[in-house]
Amino acid sequence: MIYGAIGYSILEFSEVFINSRIILISDNHDEEYKDCGTSVPDIQIESYLEYLLNNNYVIMIEEIPSTKDLVSLFPDSSHVVNIRKLYINNKFNKNMIPIDVRFELIDNHDEEYYDKQKLKDYINKISDFFLFKHKFFIGISLYSERIYVSILKDHYKYLKNKYDIFKKEYNNFFENEIKDIPYKNKVIEKINEILSDIMELYTLIKIYDILNSAEKKIIIYAGLYHISNIKELLIKYYNYKEGENYGSTNMIDIHNETKCIQFISE
Repeated sequence: MIYGAIGYSILEFSEVFINSRIILISDNHDEEYKDCGTSVPDIQIESYLEYLLNNNYVIMIEEIPSTKDLVSLFPDSSHVVNIRKLYINNKFNKNMIPIDVRFELIDNHDEEYYDKQKLKDYINKISDFFLFKHKFFIGISLYSERIYVSILKDHYKYLKNKYDIFKKEYNNFFENEIKDIPYKNKVIEKINEILSDIMELYTLIKIYDILNSAEKKIIIYAGLYHISNIKELLIKYYNYKEGENYGSTNMIDIHNETKCIQFISE
């Protein structure tokens, strides 16, 4: 069994990207369990991902900032720590793609930091994203007004409208420091939800570029919440069909969590 993952889904037979294959592997970052609970020695997830990387899979992973220094999220989770080491050892490999762009959009997620920020300044880079002005995303083919005529147009419009509603709701507080905004935790919760939405959209627009190149096999390794959402979006917009499925890959599975995953058929 493979330790460090709780489920996987295989998506194939896309009507948009013929002969492509996407495997979504879900994770529990908190590491509730420390082993698979079997008598057979476990294979660690980072070793398995490295094996797939060396066999021409594109590996897309969450919880790794794209250009900034690594942060110590889930420091007590051994497999999260080891995944970061895997990234560091392979960060110049074009097939190793960190997808956690939330770190590009907000300078610091710590309360001690954001409390002192004016709301308008704290969300400024999110605004840049929706205006196609954020430097990090420039060069990705669908990160432009082209997205309005692409297969992702409805999803992009939905997210932009969601962000516009947020700005309208808190417009009177833009000059306030976040600590002085009533129910500030609700504000941060909404910002974090928008950041997650953007990360999932970014994953889809990166996949669009990857599958329009020579690469046809992709692994996405992320927390269960994001895997569930990304799978739904890939099926909806890229017309994938779900084939083999094992363990927890949807949010409805959250209370029936498996400890580990079995080997995935290639």
